[in-house]
Amino acid sequence: MKKFVKVISVLISVMLIVLSLVGCNETKNAQNTVFQMFESFKKLDFETARMYVNVDELQLSKDKSKNTVTNNQQMFMKSMFDKLQYTIVSAEKIDKNNVLVKVEVTAVDMKPVMGEYISEIFKISFANAFTSSAEKKSEEQQQKIMEDKFVGLVNKPDIAMISNTVDLKVQKVDKLWKVIPDETFVNALFGGLSEVAKDMEKSFNKIGEQN
Repeated sequence: MKKFVKVISVLISVMLIVLSLVGCNETKNAQNTVFQMFESFKKLDFETARMYVNVDELQLSKDKSKNTVTNNQQMFMKSMFDKLQYTIVSAEKIDKNNVLVKVEVTAVDMKPVMGEYISEIFKISFANAFTSSAEKKSEEQQQKIMEDKFVGLVNKPDIAMISNTVDLKVQKVDKLWKVIPDETFVNALFGGLSEVAKDMEKSFNKIGEQN
């Protein structure tokens, strides 16, 4: 009887060890997914990033036509993601298919950047509107000036940074681990840009109502 109890005890111990190793494996896989996602963003390698997160869901607007990760916006993304920093704080297994990874994300604080950028855009547009036809800049020239202004603002030596700690849900989908982005993560990733976009939308709506 004692031998039987010992055998059972050994089997239970082995089972617990195996389960703990499986759980550890899952959290490591989830953390690696988060790591690879951020590294892909920093390299502007969105094709690789798609292996770890649904890039199409990383948008500041509910309108899919305004998706933030598009070819014509990669210059803006490069300026922002060049300074992107992150620290994986912890990982907690929810179940065999879900892990919660806590990450501290540090990005360019976009609120003051966008405030100054919008002011510059108005100046450029206003100046161009009162320029003679011969000296008036084309749409392409204006676009280039605006892009250069944005890059200049984001790359200022004393640019303000903002840090946010977010909980990323990492889910096992078809045997692969993927980050499930939410609004909080998107806002942290883009340095509060989604909040700026919301404030701007509210302001424009108020102006529209007044008119």
